[in-house]
Order: sequence, then C-alpha cells, then structure tokens
Amino acid sequence: MSDITIVPWDEDYRKDLIDLSLEWLKKYDVLEDKDMEMILNPVDEIIREGGMVFFATTDEDVVGTVSMVKHPEETYEIAKLGVTEDFQGQSIGTLLIEHAIDWAKKRQAKKVILYTIGILEAAVKLYENLGFHEVRLDDHHYDETDMKMELDL
Repeated sequence: MSDITIVPWDEDYRKDLIDLSLEWLKKYDVLEDKDMEMILNPVDEIIREGGMVFFATTDEDVVGTVSMVKHPEETYEIAKLGVTEDFQGQSIGTLLIEHAIDWAKKRQAKKVILYTIGILEAAVKLYENLGFHEVRLDDHHYDETDMKMELDL
C-alpha cells in the first residue's frame, strides 16, 4: 500500500470530492439531489455548519474522502465516504473514518451517526468493525437510505 495521508478540506481538492463521490453514487445508482448539494457546495453545506471534509492522499493522488456533517446534540454524521476503486481493500476507508471520529471527539461529540444502504455490504461490515451498530431508521434525509448506524463516543 502507498503511504496514505489524511488531510482536511482544501479548495484544491474540490474536483476530487466531486469525482470520488460521483464514482460510487452513480455506480450504485443512489445519487440524490441532497448529495449534489453537499458535494457541489461543501463549504456552505458542511464546513460553515461546523463539519469538515477529509481526503486520503498518496504522494500523487487523492484516493478517498469522507465528510463529517454537524448535527444538534453533540452529534456528527459520517457522509460521502468513498475510496477510488483502484485503492479499495487497502484499509483507506478505515483510516478515513478513524480520523473523522478522532476529529469529532476533539469537538466533544457524544455520538457519530451514518446512513447507508444494505447493498453496500463491505461498507456495512467496515462500520460494524469500527463499533457502529444499527439503530431504528426514523429521521433520515436521504431517499435511498435503508439503514442508520451509530457509534457512542
């Protein structure tokens, strides 16, 4: 595996966020208007609201991304996790999520949530391995979502 560095949002990575997000959203045919709002306007939709976007980089390329979206009650949502296909299976998703969780802990978060779809079996297994557990899906804002998971910090 190439050396991977996790870095926070930088305007230079805007195109990478769009490309990485669309790669998997289109592959699984789950692209929604809400997704487009977030990936086209990350500063307004995520960062100015108290969240952050992170990128996994090699010496040459951006190979993964994850967003942390601020919610009320000391909660953050993991969103738009994506690793480019050539780099999948190398624990980059794990590195991104662990980094995002550490970032949330430093902001006194009590809980991290995420919304996903069951067909993303590798992602669901990854979340479970990191301590997330499935909870009742009641307040989601994505039409394609069929699972909610959370991690108490």
